[in-house]
Amino acid sequence: MSVPVWVPKEDQELPDNYKITVYYVNGKKEELEFASHTIIDKVIIPIDENINKYEPASCAYLEYVTKDDLWGWIPMSSIQRLEFDKNFSKIVGIREAQIKSQKKKLK
Repeated sequence: MSVPVWVPKEDQELPDNYKITVYYVNGKKEELEFASHTIIDKVIIPIDENINKYEPASCAYLEYVTKDDLWGWIPMSSIQRLEFDKNFSKIVGIREAQIKSQKKKLK
């Protein structure tokens, strides 16, 4: 039996994914389709796997999940700029409307 990866959407107008264009400090550019993303402030990275030595990373990371359920991390120190597409703006607008509606219900 297969278990769905994503929780069913509450709002059918909510886009399934959005594109982010990542401009790196080295001049490279990459366009990725995300299902979700977040910034992770504290990341522990392996320093020496032979002796299981780990230390906090020197920067935050952009953690993401693609529409194909692939997980990835990009060090924020390697990113010069991020650009989000219109689907992301739509997601933000829907979320703001939900919050506003919930506040009205509480009054």
